[in-house]
Amino acid sequence: MCVQYFLPDSITFSLQDLTDILSQLSKPFIIVCDFNSRSPQWGSSYINKRDNIVEKFLNDPNLILLNDSSTTRHSTANRNLTAIDLSIASTIIAPHIK
Repeated sequence: MCVQYFLPDSITFSLQDLTDILSQLSKPFIIVCDFNSRSPQWGSSYINKRDNIVEKFLNDPNLILLNDSSTTRHSTANRNLTAIDLSIASTIIAPHIK
């Protein structure tokens, strides 16, 4: 199963919200999400208020972050490169993704 989410800055979410999404997915799965979250853990040069929630979410032992610290977005407004889009896989399928 592959799911895609977009969480704009205007939407507030919690760790429980993300956990609830996981509980609805059948394994194996890949989640591709624009979390609008910034953290050095996945390639951003700074953090924002969402990083703590997403980092806790990624601590789930059944999840593997597939990002390799490469940037995923280019803002034409300020010419910044950021890594706000994350790809996450269940541990069952992660080893088979190149």
